[in-house]
This record gives sequence, structure tokens and C-alpha cells, in this order.
Amino acid sequence: MSAAALGAGTAVSGSADAAEYTEIVLDAGERRSFHVGSGETLENILIDVSAPEADVSFSASGDDWTIRNIGIRGVFDIGGDTGGIKYVFGVEGNGLIENVYMGDGHEDGIRKGALIVPPDHAGHIDVQNMYVSRWTANACYVAGPARLIEPGKTDGEGGSTGFTNCYFSDNNIAHLRIASDGSFVRDSVIHNTSDVPPHPSTAGGDSGVVNSRGFYTGYGDPSQVVMVENCDIRITDDNTNGGASVAYSGEHSTYGDCSTIRIVDSEVVGEIRGEHTETENLGSNPDIRVPAGVPQNAEEAASGSAQTSDSTTTTTTSDSTTTTSDSTTTTETTTQDDTVETDYENIISIYGTDGSVANYEFSVTGALEKTDANGASIDSEDVIDGSSATGTVAGGIDSYGFEGDLVHISIDGEARVTVNGEEINLADYDLDNVISLTGGSSSNIVEYSFTVDGDVEKSSANGATIDSGDSISGSTATGTLGGGVDSYRFSGSVTDLTLSDDATVTVNGEELDPADYTEEKTNVLSISGGSPNNLIEYEFSVTGSLSKSDAAGASIDSEDSISGSTATGIVAGGTDSYEFTGEVVDFTSERNVSVVLNREKVNEDDF
Repeated sequence: MSAAALGAGTAVSGSADAAEYTEIVLDAGERRSFHVGSGETLENILIDVSAPEADVSFSASGDDWTIRNIGIRGVFDIGGDTGGIKYVFGVEGNGLIENVYMGDGHEDGIRKGALIVPPDHAGHIDVQNMYVSRWTANACYVAGPARLIEPGKTDGEGGSTGFTNCYFSDNNIAHLRIASDGSFVRDSVIHNTSDVPPHPSTAGGDSGVVNSRGFYTGYGDPSQVVMVENCDIRITDDNTNGGASVAYSGEHSTYGDCSTIRIVDSEVVGEIRGEHTETENLGSNPDIRVPAGVPQNAEEAASGSAQTSDSTTTTTTSDSTTTTSDSTTTTETTTQDDTVETDYENIISIYGTDGSVANYEFSVTGALEKTDANGASIDSEDVIDGSSATGTVAGGIDSYGFEGDLVHISIDGEARVTVNGEEINLADYDLDNVISLTGGSSSNIVEYSFTVDGDVEKSSANGATIDSGDSISGSTATGTLGGGVDSYRFSGSVTDLTLSDDATVTVNGEELDPADYTEEKTNVLSISGGSPNNLIEYEFSVTGSLSKSDAAGASIDSEDSISGSTATGIVAGGTDSYEFTGEVVDFTSERNVSVVLNREKVNEDDF
């Protein structure tokens, strides 16, 4: 069966690197089902289930079947009939499932799963490049073939399932309930954020229970081994009512001892529980970005256009070659596009909380760019300026790739932040002071500079604009004001402040006096001339402070006087000197005298 044989729908052309696919938009209350049998292929389909009570299911049985390039768009609002559980995919036999997107999940308060492999599965199914997020009924329930109806007696057929290069996030009960010998999970990412949907109550609606586990067996016996290899896993008690675990396998109250889960060569954060779990060579720095080659939306899945790594796409393990329809093209290896920055050494992700809005700003020491890592959305309202970013999350995720170190991050609202998969303590990065400068106009540009004894970064606080012309070097910021506001966050205190003209400066809302932070240069003015028989009077004013001085061998005479910023005196063959700040704004004398400013001779007319 090919996409061309599906009946009603719209054929959609993808990019040059993508295959054509059929888009089917379900009506309200419409149910669709698809089935493949031995030797058949189902591929390149996008199903939109956004309409109320729209539903779709896929099934497969027999040998050498293939389901590929399937995208589910929209959030399901319908679960199991009469309290039962519905699954979108129900498969058995020998086959391949690849390039599938089921990341929109379903509404809270219903019970639904993404994939089930029933107990009578006796073959092997490979699942590759699958995206599964926000399902409550064990997202992938593939443990049935290992089921025991009582200790030592099984009604499962022992078939296995292997997951390679897949992405699982925010699924409840278990991301993978998996138990049969020979089953495995490789090169995959399994993690939670703050968006795990609560398990529905038996009476309907949310129970509020979030008991999310990465891997759970529930069936089998310890001789059956499930291998977890080269995976990145982050499952903690955050937002899970304390019931989270990376893996659990122990003794079932009905079925006795369960299968063994063996986790090797993986990066893991979270608890591994139960007497039938084994580990070897585990690190603690999981990379929870979506793996290359996994579709991140329904269109990528249906067209087979998810960006891949440099390695060739893995093919089916069945003995026969899978055929494709004439309407599809082989998905070839491509290089990653610019929206998934695997070249950056660090990834920061900000996770919002449903029902609340959180504003954030942060800065790093190196290059910075938006990314869709960890399922993030890339929004135009999130702004990068140099090595700083500002944005808003409202139940979603914003991610950025960056070089260097995270210097500061501040959150106004509720949000959780990870760097390279590790949750950070926001208090460790807080710059809790805000300086704002206001003044100038389009015809009167005010230049400013200030220094702090801690760290400083640009900020949008108090309605400030973040301009490329304003810069930071170390702990000093410089910029210009043309009638607006410039703001910065900083630690420590302000140690220096200079302004070229009047401006209002506040720190944490309290106005500062710029004079308290400005050290003015002290100048020396010396006047010489005249003789005992030729007295010459002079007068001058300055813009700052003024005092007599003995610089240049000057005499300090009582007939020379100072009134405010103005000095008057007489020279009769000697020298009078003064120290002052600011500038000389006026100088007059009866006859020519010699005037020296800071050891350089000047003309009276220069003032």
C-alpha cells in the first residue's frame, strides 16, 4: 500500500530534498484506520487530527512490512472508549517503523498511548527516528510479548522490539514499557521537562498524578534482558510527584520477578531502581537535544526531510528489501541546517510552565544563536543582541546554542533552565542590580560611561532599548542617549560614572548624583608679568572649584582673592598660581601678561 492509494487527501510537494506526501485533514468526529500486511509499505502521510474527536490508528501484521514517513499533526482530544486505552500504532510480526512524528500528544484528562506491540508478537520490529511526546498511557507499550500470566507461565510470544535514534519527552507512567529478551534502545534521548501530562483518573479528568519513568518492565523474568545503550537520559523527581525514575525493574505483585534492564555507555541523570537493573560505564551529562534525523514536526516526518547526520540512514533488519511507491523519493543524507546548532559547544534551554508567562534575559561570553534543540520553538519576539538574549516562554521551550560561559540569567516568572541537560541554580547567575540612564534628545546626544566592581550586561528593564551602539568592555559600559532609556543589570556597585550632559541615572529605582561618581581633573593656571613699578590687574572664572596654589614658584598674596569660581589679583614682576577643576571660561587683564595652563603657554584670547 502506498500513499498514492489512500483515497481522499491532498498531495503536497516538499522541498528538493523531500518526498511528496499525502495530507489528510480529518473532520470533527472522523475516524481513520490504516493497515499493512506482509510485504506492504505505508509511507508519506500527514494526518491532521486537530478537529474535535478526530482519531486515527495504524496497524501492521505479518512479515517484512514497513511504515515510514508518518506525521501526526494536532492534539488528540479523544482517548479510550469506556475507560479503555487507545494507541495510535498497534503492530506485530517482523517489520520496520521509521521517521514518525507523534510529538503533539493529547489533551490532559484522557488516556492514550503512541505505540503498542501486543503479547502475540513473535518476530522483531525495528523503530527508528521516532519523536514521541506527551502521552499518558505508557507512550510505547511493547512489554506484552514477555508477559507472564503467573510466575513461570507466559502467554506472550517473546517477540522483541528495538528502538534506534529516537526521542522521548514528557510521557507519563513510562516512556518505554519494554520487557522481552532481545529488545533494545540505542542512541536515543529520554527526558522530562515541566510539561508531563497528569495521568487521568478513573472517574474522568486529571488525577494530578505524574509518575514518569524512562524504562519499566512489569513483565518477564530476570533471564530476559533489555539493553539500553549509548542513550542520553534525564528523568528526575522534578514535576513528577516524586515518582520519577530513569528505569525500574523489580518484582511484580502478580507476575513475580521481572526482566532485567541493563543500561551501558550512557549519560544519565536520575534514579535507577529495582533489583533487576544493571549499569555499566554511565556518565552524568546527558545531551537532551533531539537527535539528528528525528523529525521535529509532522511535515518533516511525512516528507522524510528531517536533517540527518553524516552517517547513512539505518535500514530494516528484515531479510527482504522494502519497496517504495512511485510517488516517493529515497531520503538521502543531508547536512544539518542552521536551526539545529550541533556545532555549538553548549545548549541553554528555558522551559516555561503552563498557565504562566515568564520573561527572561541572559548573557554569555561567546557567540550566541537560537536553536530548536530540545523541541524549542523559534520565535521572532525572542531577541539576540551580541552575546545577550531576551525572550518570553509561556508553557513552551526556548533554546540557544552558545560558546563560552553563561555569565548571567534572570527570570521574571516561573521557568526552569538547563545547560547541556543539567538544571542550573538561577541564584548562581543572578545580577540583582539595575542601572537605568535617561536623557538626551535627537538633537542633543548624551554620551555616558560607567564602571562597576562586578559583572554587567545589557537589560531591557524599565522599557530600555538594547542598541548595538551601546557596548560593554569588562566591567565598563559606554553608550549614548537620544531621548530614550538604556538599562543594564550588574553585580557589586557603581564605582565610576561620567556624562557629557544632563541625564537621569537610577540604580534599583533610586536616583544617583553623577557628581558623586565623577573625579574631575585638577588644572593649574599661572599668571606672570608686570613689575614693582608696573602693577597689572587680572580676573578670570572657571566652571569648577578654585583655590590658590604655590605652583611654578608662585607667591600667595592677600591682595589676590577668590569669590566662588572667580579669582582677581595683581602681578608685579612675580607669579600668581591657582588650582581649579573644569575649564577657564573668561580671562581679562589690564595689559599683557604671561598665562601658562598646565605648563603650556596660552593666549588670553583662548579663553
